Amino acid sequence: MRYFFLIFFPFLMTSQTAELIESDFNQDGSLDTLESYYDGGSGFGGTYVTLTDGRTQTKFELNSAGCFCDIKKVILIPQELYLPKNKPFLETIKTKLLPKKANEADPSLRWLITAHLNHNFLTEHPIFDLVIESLPYWITGEIQVPETYSIEIDVDKIHALYTQETEYPKDIEFSSDKAWLIYYGHNHNSNSKENFVLAADSDHFKVYKTSHGLIVKKDDTYSWFFVSDHSLTGSPDRLRSESIGEVKIVGKYIIFRMINSRDFSNPIFIINSESGKTARLKTEDYIGEPIKIEYNKISITSYSGTNTIDIENLLNEFEKL
Repeated sequence: MRYFFLIFFPFLMTSQTAELIESDFNQDGSLDTLESYYDGGSGFGGTYVTLTDGRTQTKFELNSAGCFCDIKKVILIPQELYLPKNKPFLETIKTKLLPKKANEADPSLRWLITAHLNHNFLTEHPIFDLVIESLPYWITGEIQVPETYSIEIDVDKIHALYTQETEYPKDIEFSSDKAWLIYYGHNHNSNSKENFVLAADSDHFKVYKTSHGLIVKKDDTYSWFFVSDHSLTGSPDRLRSESIGEVKIVGKYIIFRMINSRDFSNPIFIINSESGKTARLKTEDYIGEPIKIEYNKISITSYSGTNTIDIENLLNEFEKL
């Protein structure tokens, strides 16, 4: 027998609709209880799920709560949920907590995962404070629009991608080799009626942008070269605000400005369109003035004035990273 209840909770910031289901999910003769609800504010939110084993009263609590600034979310899974006897509970929780499952990462998420596995924050370098090594992954055909979905990730990706935003119970042992990754890919098309906007072009390639990504197209192939990520590159407070601003092409290099970043002031990035190397210039409170490139010089305006840099020297330093 199964019962459904809708319970309404009034809050100052949000309203919650809680769903309560009682059913014998694991077919052991005892009614189990599944509770789920959404909770959040202006910049933070997610779904909370609790499943209680009716026979043992063991509670399994998971949530997808996170900052609206983040295009991804890693959910750690209690080790006990992977026991064969608890598989029905695991599958039930998935239906309430996760968006649709994908078998593998799409090209944009593939770039982001690779970037998290191959980056270095630079504290001593005089020009750059971040370098990312992510080889291009060229695909033949039309650029595909990212969607929101979930995948299962392994231990290496857990260590690279997981950031703790909420306190988990200290008495729960989480799986060390599996976790769920939610990718909020719909945010790439947060404001534009067009899925991809031509941002810059040259005789050799074109650069398209989404609200939070960059794609290079050469003839009939394309590759993702950048995705804004809160914990790695920076991002807006809420992903409904675009993060990809002005884009320039200098030979094989792409120079672009991130906008609306919550942690930085309009930082400038350089990308090698052949190797995939990406680096961020150290932030100097850059304002929204256009990046000027002329006479082999690049001029970037900050609140303290305009800094003019020799492009050849800048790119040489970039390639040394």
